[in-house]
Amino acid sequence: MQSTPADVVEQPSPSVHDRLAEIVRPGAGEVVVDLGCGSGRSLAALAARGGAACLVGLDLAASRLGEAAARVAEARLVRADLTRPLPLATASVDAVLCHNVIELLPEPSVLLGEVGRVVRPGGRVVLSHTDFAGLVVHGAEPGLTDRILHAYAHVPQPWMSHIDAFAARRLPELAARAGLVVERIEGHVLALRDLDGCRRLAEVAEVVRGHVRRGTVDVTADDVDAWWGQLADADRRGAFLFAETALITACTVTGPN
Repeated sequence: MQSTPADVVEQPSPSVHDRLAEIVRPGAGEVVVDLGCGSGRSLAALAARGGAACLVGLDLAASRLGEAAARVAEARLVRADLTRPLPLATASVDAVLCHNVIELLPEPSVLLGEVGRVVRPGGRVVLSHTDFAGLVVHGAEPGLTDRILHAYAHVPQPWMSHIDAFAARRLPELAARAGLVVERIEGHVLALRDLDGCRRLAEVAEVVRGHVRRGTVDVTADDVDAWWGQLADADRRGAFLFAETALITACTVTGPN
């Protein structure tokens, strides 16, 4: 039986963190590391699947590690700078997960080289990144939407030393250059028709307003207000649509580390 549009909208969709945990497949007795674990959403998804003897999360921000500790009490959390050698022994890890980190690194090859060192031969590496250069937003004037999305995706925030809106598209190339074997590539799409439930666009508006205050973009506060008003109007009319895609590259490590 064909699904009606209402059926499609109402069906729950697994989060990208759930999908990443499914690809990682944490097994009994394994050490699984989340690089740039943030608030622990992927760690929580890994923990929910069970089986891993040791979940490890690395992140530079102490505040984010605190959030991760509250979310996944059993995880071992370590403050670490991912631009430097990882605080992990050679060939000591069975699987690595890294989501929405690569865009922030001026030299991602350094981190991926370290990944190849710490993951045992035959181990798994899952790299994932939201395609921030490809966000889909329907409901506001297209030219204005393009300007605001460009400011969000391409202009670094004060805490960023680097930004690459195309990082998601570069993952297979970066992985192959680091000597990882790319096994498969897939996309995880989040699509929404409810503006109130769209956390990403609330973030976009907040980030771009910050850029406006600092004078780093060719966008005004009135532009952001007008854009949000247009989206709200489209939402009321049932004309709003948002979609984002996380591009996932699943790899293995071969040979001696």
